[in-house]
Amino acid sequence: MELATGAMGSLLLKLAELLKEEYKLHKDLRKEVEFLSHELESLHGALNKVAQVPRHQVDEQVWIWAREVRKASYAMEDIIDTFLVSVDGGHDHDHEVAAKMNCLKWFKEKTRNLFNLKKLADHRSIAGKIQDIKKQLQAVALRRSMYKVDDIVAKPAATTSTMEDPRLLDLYRVTKLFGIDEPREELISMLFEGKDGHGVHQEMKIVSIVGYGGLGKTTIAKAVYDKLKVKFQCGAFVPVGQYPDMKKVFMDILIGLDKEKYMNSNMMILDQYQLISEIKEFLQDKRHFIVIDDIWDTPTWELIKCALVDNDLGNVVITTTRKSQVDMGALVYTPKEISYRDSQKLFYTNIFGTEECPEKYKSAGVYDKITEVSEKILKKCNGSPLAIATIASVLAKKPILKWSHAYKNIGFGHDEDDSQVKRTMKILSFSYYDMPLHLRACLLYLSIFPEDDCIPKTMVIWMWIAEGFIHDKEGVGQFELGERYFNELVSRNMIIPVEFTRSGFLNGCRLHDMILHVLRSLSKEENFISILDNEQHTSVGSRRVSIQKLGLDNISTQVVMDKSQVRSVAAFGGLMDALPPLSSFPVLRVLAVVLNSVLKESHYLEGLGSSLHLRGIEELPDSMALLQGLMCLHADR
Repeated sequence: MELATGAMGSLLLKLAELLKEEYKLHKDLRKEVEFLSHELESLHGALNKVAQVPRHQVDEQVWIWAREVRKASYAMEDIIDTFLVSVDGGHDHDHEVAAKMNCLKWFKEKTRNLFNLKKLADHRSIAGKIQDIKKQLQAVALRRSMYKVDDIVAKPAATTSTMEDPRLLDLYRVTKLFGIDEPREELISMLFEGKDGHGVHQEMKIVSIVGYGGLGKTTIAKAVYDKLKVKFQCGAFVPVGQYPDMKKVFMDILIGLDKEKYMNSNMMILDQYQLISEIKEFLQDKRHFIVIDDIWDTPTWELIKCALVDNDLGNVVITTTRKSQVDMGALVYTPKEISYRDSQKLFYTNIFGTEECPEKYKSAGVYDKITEVSEKILKKCNGSPLAIATIASVLAKKPILKWSHAYKNIGFGHDEDDSQVKRTMKILSFSYYDMPLHLRACLLYLSIFPEDDCIPKTMVIWMWIAEGFIHDKEGVGQFELGERYFNELVSRNMIIPVEFTRSGFLNGCRLHDMILHVLRSLSKEENFISILDNEQHTSVGSRRVSIQKLGLDNISTQVVMDKSQVRSVAAFGGLMDALPPLSSFPVLRVLAVVLNSVLKESHYLEGLGSSLHLRGIEELPDSMALLQGLMCLHADR
């Protein structure tokens, strides 16, 4: 619900900027802007109160009202941005100067002259549009009174420290391993049953780990892989997901088998058959260990299986799936929920940093309260590591006396037949709503990335900044603040840290598939991001678009969208011919192109000089010199 605030936070800052003396707005227009600023500030306060309440607890009329305010804030932001970037823009002379000067030097010159009075746009144009917005806000304010929005009783805003959690790395490295020893050894026994441990001159062994989301299937597979991979000549650990890009899956296998050989190769130009042939040729005379994580259907497995080689060298393959219906023709291992004792260790370590409840709480007289609430929560979590770690991370940030209140707010029913998946989803939703508003927006934005994608930390922080999610804070740079937000999401167990450098610094993250499911659901409800792929949508109703595996052979018509409102386009593969030219998006702010050679080799990046709002882009065309608002450049993969 926090996204109902729309662009309100950044809009208030822009209105304050517009009122500065250097703009010399005429008297009547200044009064209108001041009125809007005061009115929006009041609405912002009301929306922040509503945002504390989970969606299912918000009155439907209030929800509709908040949506209207969000639309008005977006429209107002577009008007202000267009007014600001139109200053000093669009002249042929400037184009000639840009072509002759160093781009960076020219960009600085343009920024320096941005507020030059002689080149301000026509005030009458913005004045008329502000009048329209004023009428909208007056109508919204009237409905605010009718719906009694201010009478909503919201829970207090969650508090959090944005300082880096000193337990960050230890939490990930230690708590994820509780209760892992027994299932790891059981799985190893299945793999090498009747063998000498080396598996020489033995047929390939395939074992499938089957269980619901959050049970720890991936963790078990990774534990076995890490322990045994030294016994093999090569190996790969590859995620698949519900809607896999099979070319990417095969490329990930190759990179896992030999990173030095395939990481920077041009293999993506090959088709699936060619990639399968490359894998088979590489594996032909090598003993290998491959883990295929998160398979959702039998056809996907059958295609992957085509790339596997049984060369009688004792090769090992582990698969994981939440779907017992997937026929892999393999031995099946079903992990148990972790024991109550291991659940306690995981729970307490995420809260206190120790496996036991610290002695100081016994003397403080709150030990009984800790024990009572923890027993209730662990009973509901029923040995699900994801559920335990997530709810423990929430409670770690709350006073112990408020734990009971948090437990009640999760909304657990009395139906003991309620499935573990539903219980875990409730915990994840509660954990999301427990976060402060700025963290919710940053987390929800991660749903723009494909399932099982490794999300580069640096890239996503710059995207947060370009989107306006991170505002200036005295004494702290925007990127540093973004790193704090990122680390906070890790400490809350909402994202999985990956790709640690040798010095221990964190490079990226992944989303657990259940958390991604929650975020995608919330994003759809909030109209926050539209996902375009072969399986789902071909229409856009939000201000952010994520293109994933979109191709003309899967859709009959061009994608339907309101180009005037799209602010962000992220492309993660697929054809762009189904989209209008990127230069036709008048308020485009963020463009990220990842693993999309089709786009990079096409003409879609041409003409982006007309995208004067653009602040973040992954790869620039020659028309870079025309981008007045560009804040960051990022090239990835």
